[in-house]
Amino acid sequence: MKSRFTILPRAIAAALLALGLLAGAAPVHAQSHNLYDWAWVSRLGPTALPGPNVPVAPAIDGQPEHLAADGAGNVLIAGVYDTDLIFDNPAVRYQAASGPQGRIRNGYLARYTAGGALAWSHDFSSASGMGMYDVATDGTGNVYVIGTYVQQLRLDGTIVTLTANAAASFLAKFSPSGALLWVNNVEPDAPATNLIGVQRLATDAAGNCAVLGSFATRIVFNGTTYAGASGRSHNLVARYNAAGALTGAFASYTLAGSPSGSTRDYEFTGLALAPTGAVYLGGWVRPAAALQFGSLPALNGPSTANAAGFVVKVGPTNTAEWLLSTTGPARQSNSSPAGQGVEGLAVGPQGRCYAVGGLYGSTMALGPQSLATGNAAGATGRDLFVARIAPGGTVESLVGGGGTDKMWGCALGPQGEVTIGTSGGLDWGAVRLPGAPWPASVLTGLVQLDAAGVPQRGWQAGLSFFAPLMAVDGQNRPVLAGTYNAAGTFTFGTQQRSSAYAWSTLIARTASVVLATRPAAQVAGLEVYPNPTRGVVEVRTAQAGPIRVQLLDALGRSVRTQTLGSGQTSVGLAGLAAGSYTLLVQQGEARSFRHLVVQP
Repeated sequence: MKSRFTILPRAIAAALLALGLLAGAAPVHAQSHNLYDWAWVSRLGPTALPGPNVPVAPAIDGQPEHLAADGAGNVLIAGVYDTDLIFDNPAVRYQAASGPQGRIRNGYLARYTAGGALAWSHDFSSASGMGMYDVATDGTGNVYVIGTYVQQLRLDGTIVTLTANAAASFLAKFSPSGALLWVNNVEPDAPATNLIGVQRLATDAAGNCAVLGSFATRIVFNGTTYAGASGRSHNLVARYNAAGALTGAFASYTLAGSPSGSTRDYEFTGLALAPTGAVYLGGWVRPAAALQFGSLPALNGPSTANAAGFVVKVGPTNTAEWLLSTTGPARQSNSSPAGQGVEGLAVGPQGRCYAVGGLYGSTMALGPQSLATGNAAGATGRDLFVARIAPGGTVESLVGGGGTDKMWGCALGPQGEVTIGTSGGLDWGAVRLPGAPWPASVLTGLVQLDAAGVPQRGWQAGLSFFAPLMAVDGQNRPVLAGTYNAAGTFTFGTQQRSSAYAWSTLIARTASVVLATRPAAQVAGLEVYPNPTRGVVEVRTAQAGPIRVQLLDALGRSVRTQTLGSGQTSVGLAGLAAGSYTLLVQQGEARSFRHLVVQP
């Protein structure tokens, strides 16, 4: 897929000429552009050896939940496990417990040095299961973590807090050396309900915290109660200072729709805390949803699109100051959300908010800014967008591109550089990650943009992580972690790591060395006929498997995209104007181009 945003015709022509598309000979293409190497890869260890107590497909066996990195490059990871937790250091091993209903899920928090060595770890447990929802650091390396527990929260076997309810959430702070400094309780009225409790955490350099949660009619923060009207779902942001004291809260509520169930009507996907004390919330809403933020006009789900993204600012005095939402055409998809959902937030220099999300369809707008892609409204896969928003709510820039399966996270460098996590091949400006877009390849990767929003470099792992996580440290070095459901040898650029464990959880830090560009393999046995043609063209290859076919017009714009499954060979041309086109055929990492003439 081409980068399709604000490209001059001369630039397109030059690019096509460089690729050989304006000449008669078939060009040789590179599998990657600006693809960088990895510095090291390490097995974190929260995985179990194959054995009678290990299920065939454990859903949460050593699964990492959240990742953070501090200014010195140390990495924090929080997760859950329900079989024995085995770290690279053989002296550190946590044993899973069992209860009347089977295995009990425990939690873990671990700190790794910038070189990938385990510095310290903690084991979290409770009466009947744990949840570890988020982790963050401050400017001096202190560590903050939120999660859920039942009846009593135990840290390395010692009770550190209790709840009067059946279940509660907690916020805990640790020193850089791993010492527990304080822990706070958050007790909702209906903790068993889906998405009730505390789910997201953000910190600033001074150690102030913001937590985002939800409740039905009542939630209690260390004895301070916040109540809401019955029959509505309430979303609450609570603020704490560095000593753990509650300093204020802001609550919004749902006018229509539900956050629970198999198909959610809305979701909060991002939380960011500015040095000024302002809090930014991001997420998406479907047509059935309507949200109320203070005295701002209600946010109603889109009438035509499957989902719309939003960003809300709550000021230091707990007042909602402004609300922005995306607009765009409808998109039919089984993915969630389908549309222009905001899926990550960060605060950068001068208190600017950066919103990152996925873009389905051909156009989108946020405030006065808009961008257009070559994707049809029903196209498979999606592009990415990055919006930079001033503290006053002005959208300063909106850029996008990519053509990937999905994005799953974002992080910000010290100068406003944006790093985005992706699954699938990606083609965005100067950065191309190997593999065709979804569904042909879902390799886990990262792409980094400079402060102006221009893609600069990319990294790709040689596997598809089950639960990918990403963070960026104070030197703008991205780090990637996730779980793969198999043993084996795993490749990250020139780095490799082997694991004999049933589920392998790995962490890898990026390097600044550019990998050598390799010639792309041609699609084996490619046949395109008839040519010239009208109405339909047949595309056949020597190998079975999904084939992605894309038509580019004379200016390099994508005008038709179709994925051919097993046994499918016909590509429809109905509605295309007569003329000359370039046919891009992708199968796995192989790419081939053919000239195609469509007759009237």
